Amino acid sequence: MIVPAKSTSCQEDLASFHLLALQINLPSKHTKMCPLTTCIEVHGLEVDTIALALHLSSEKSNKAHKLLNQASWRRKLTLRSLQSLIGFLHFACRTGVPGRPFLRCLIDCTHGITYPHHFVTLNSEARADISAWFEFLNHYNGKTILRQCLWHSSPDLRQYSDASGTIVWGAFFGHQWFAEPWPDDWLPLDISFKELFPILTTVITWGQLISDKSISFRTDNVAVVHMINSQTSRVKTCMFLQRKLVVTCMSFNVLFRAIHVPGLSNSIADHYLVYSCPSQQSWRLGTLGHQCCNTGVLLCHDPSLKLISQ
Repeated sequence: MIVPAKSTSCQEDLASFHLLALQINLPSKHTKMCPLTTCIEVHGLEVDTIALALHLSSEKSNKAHKLLNQASWRRKLTLRSLQSLIGFLHFACRTGVPGRPFLRCLIDCTHGITYPHHFVTLNSEARADISAWFEFLNHYNGKTILRQCLWHSSPDLRQYSDASGTIVWGAFFGHQWFAEPWPDDWLPLDISFKELFPILTTVITWGQLISDKSISFRTDNVAVVHMINSQTSRVKTCMFLQRKLVVTCMSFNVLFRAIHVPGLSNSIADHYLVYSCPSQQSWRLGTLGHQCCNTGVLLCHDPSLKLISQ
């Protein structure tokens, strides 16, 4: 029953029910009942009507950490153990919707295995899925703020990003922007990777400003649109970024999708890339007269990301 704050009707109705159950000898389990509250646990999820948030209960959160810890250092798991892990992570997706695609490789590992006691070898993709879940739960505070229903697009937020294949990549958000040349060892990488990288950098740099929102990223690369919407890719370098994008969006409670726009309609991002082109003038990083957070530019030189080009 949902009643206004400070209402006594709920408590009165519960007392009346207890009295009626006693009179007709109807058994009732008091552990399944609770007094008037703004936070209630339902099937392992705590719903907070004041903070408008969903919580994994402490019991479920601890169990998730335990299962992932057991799987993270093993090369093989029994089919029963792996199915238990998959089922529990699927349950955890109720408070972290973008995590579902990172169950696919784990599920694929179970194909062809018949007996629960048989061992399943975890391939590199499956272990990467486990690492993504482990990283998320280690940095997740256990709360998911209920998102706004409105989808925000690039014109609403003034958020644009683009990349050239051989020269420069950059992004624009509000009055802030950055642009950076590609490292030499990244030049041979796929153009889909280069188009996805500025989107990831945007979320990492300005994630606090888009938290608890539903965001539509606009890009002029059809492959990136499919990659983001399906949240998977056959290209390992792109999948590396995809995992980081999903985990980062989960940490900021951002629901995301991608929309394709023709290259001619991506003129704002193109303008800043041309404006920052070394053939025109020196590289720039900042706002209109103010310094911009350079997390995105520094990410390009992150050693962990450079490993994927080797």
